[in-house]
Amino acid sequence: YDVIIGTDSHMNLLGVAEAFSTGVGITDIVAAMRYGKLWYRVPETVKINISGKPKEFVTPKDIILHLVGELGTDGLSYKAVEFEGETIENMGIDGRITLLSMVTEMDGKIGFIKPNREVISFLKENTGKNIEVIESDKDAEYLDTFEFSISDLEPQIACPHSPDNVKSVREVEGTPIDQVFIGSCTNGRIRDLEIAARILKGKKVHKGCRLIVTPATTEVAKEALKKGLIQTFLDAGAVITNPSCALCTIGHPGVLASGDVTLSTSNRNYPGKIGKGGEIYLVSPATAAASAIYGKITNPRGMHG
Repeated sequence: YDVIIGTDSHMNLLGVAEAFSTGVGITDIVAAMRYGKLWYRVPETVKINISGKPKEFVTPKDIILHLVGELGTDGLSYKAVEFEGETIENMGIDGRITLLSMVTEMDGKIGFIKPNREVISFLKENTGKNIEVIESDKDAEYLDTFEFSISDLEPQIACPHSPDNVKSVREVEGTPIDQVFIGSCTNGRIRDLEIAARILKGKKVHKGCRLIVTPATTEVAKEALKKGLIQTFLDAGAVITNPSCALCTIGHPGVLASGDVTLSTSNRNYPGKIGKGGEIYLVSPATAAASAIYGKITNPRGMHG
């Protein structure tokens, strides 16, 4: 229930623990360190209700890309975004973090989800404290409510040069690519690496394509190593880098040359994000892994691994 700030614009992913967590600039950080407080305008709250059971290889990343495509990069400006619905209730902590991280791409101020048993267990284990869940009042009023059914949703892709330029993977399938990146705060956790490894196991990265895999944290890297995922990636011909933000920014191996095309599981694809003149498509780990095998945008539904 803390108020948490940081200089990363995707701090709102901590809404998985019901924290009011948001990104700020350097000036605000200095002020908070000096005075222990900051000024905020209380954001209006919108509810996003997601229902339906996703089909094979339709992941939380596909769901949030669909939402960004529908609502736009300014569709939730300075709003508090509450996710609920049967899809959310059945979603694990990794998937919830994926959704919350990309609230930023809709210009939301914060995002939050009522914890389920998995999240509560994780928080208790890592804090040593009993967790009291905060729920919205039954008669709570929302500025707006959005309803989405994902039962028939296909794998999604955000095309250059905006996160809301979203299409189904099927519409751009076959587009040649030079590089694939699997990682970031949006898709660098163990469930993300597991689905990618499932597709890559026993296969090789296309000769004309680079695959870079970056676990989000040291703990994720250790677990991936223990489960044999790292070995699967290495056997496929991937490059494994140290846990970090990696190719979510330009200061990392894999910077694009002019004309290069990359698939990324990160959250932004603006011009110059990871190299001048390159093009970035945003995808799920499943689509990323399938595409790395063929060196072109590939629908993971055609893969069996």
